Amino acid sequence: MLNFALTLEYLEDEFYRTALSSGFIPGQFTEVFGTISRHESEHVMTLTGALGGAAVAKPRFDFTAGGNIPIYSVTSVPLRWCPKHWKRPMLLPTRVRRAN
Repeated sequence: MLNFALTLEYLEDEFYRTALSSGFIPGQFTEVFGTISRHESEHVMTLTGALGGAAVAKPRFDFTAGGNIPIYSVTSVPLRWCPKHWKRPMLLPTRVRRAN
């Protein structure tokens, strides 16, 4: 069970690191995403420490589905209210371009 949790934490850690390093996250949100990223890294360290030699190795994550999903970069991402989730704001891109 702990190895399953560790695999999930590996995924979350990689996701936030990738998002932050890609420039996808708008400047006003990098601090909160950085905090979340550090928490995910701490979760990985805690679980690998608890599991010791029984910890599973970190898998390789591909957020492009093996190149089948193009990677896009957002050039302008304002904070907007999403009618479906009216209680919380969501990031909705206004202009998207294909990354090279």
